[in-house]
Amino acid sequence: MFGRRVVLLVVLAMLAGVLALGGPAQAESRPTLGPPSAFDAPIGQRGGAMNPAASCGDGVEPARMRWSMKNVKTGRKVRFGWFDGYPGMRFPRLKVGTYASFAVVKCGSSRTARRDRFTIHQKTRRSTISRAEFTRIKDGMTLRQVRAIVGNRGVWPFTYDGTTSRTFHQMRFWAWSIIRFKNGRVVDTWWNVGHD
Repeated sequence: MFGRRVVLLVVLAMLAGVLALGGPAQAESRPTLGPPSAFDAPIGQRGGAMNPAASCGDGVEPARMRWSMKNVKTGRKVRFGWFDGYPGMRFPRLKVGTYASFAVVKCGSSRTARRDRFTIHQKTRRSTISRAEFTRIKDGMTLRQVRAIVGNRGVWPFTYDGTTSRTFHQMRFWAWSIIRFKNGRVVDTWWNVGHD
C-alpha cells in the first residue's frame, strides 16, 4: 500500500512538473505553402516567376524549401533549394510559356507539397502603358477616358479609404504605374512603381 502511494505521488509530481513547464510537447504544425507568382515578359525578353511563400507556423524554425519548374512545351527544368520561406528568395527569369511547378516545404519532420501551373505571357503595347500615354492622363479623368488612352483598364484594383488604385504594367520587366481614383475620377498617378 505504501509503495503504491509513493508511485502515485511520484507520478503526480512528474505531471505537475510537466504542466509547470508548459505542458506536454505540442504537435508540430503543418507547414503552409502558397502558389508561385508569374510576371509577364517584355517584347523580346524573358519574364519571371517568384517562388512560393512558405511558413512553418511556429515563427521560429526556418522553412527548408525545394522548388522545381518545367516548361511544359520544351521539357526544360529549373531547380532550386534554400532555407526560408519568404517570397522573392528565388526569382528566375523565364521564357514566355506555361510551366509546371512543384514545391516542397519541410519544417522539422512535417512536410507539405504543392503542384501548380502558371503562364508567363508576352507583354504587348496594348497590355502596357507607355510614358507618352501616362503623361496624357490628368486629374479628374474617368476610368473610361483612361482606358481610351491606355487601351486597358489596368489590373489588381485595390480599394482603400474611399479610393481605388489600379496597376498598369509598363513594358519594362518588373515595373508598373499606378492610377488612383476617387468617386470614379483620377486623383493621383505614379509612373515608376518598380521593385528592387
